[in-house]
Amino acid sequence: MAFLLFVYTWKTSVFDSDFLVGDGVWAKYWYGGVHRSTGFKPYRPKSDPFPERLKPLLEECRPYYERLRELAIPAD
Repeated sequence: MAFLLFVYTWKTSVFDSDFLVGDGVWAKYWYGGVHRSTGFKPYRPKSDPFPERLKPLLEECRPYYERLRELAIPAD
């Protein structure tokens, strides 16, 4: 698959509030950043430790994550 740089960058956009109505309660918090964005940012690994209170949830989800990871299409 050829690398297409234009797929990873875009112009900022502005949508009226009617567009966001059907996008759920999170739209006003999430879409503002999306509309101001112009592309993907480089990956930055997390530096904070995983919260202890969420470790049981992490372990419960891990098998599902690993299964999906096995099925992922590699980027290379």
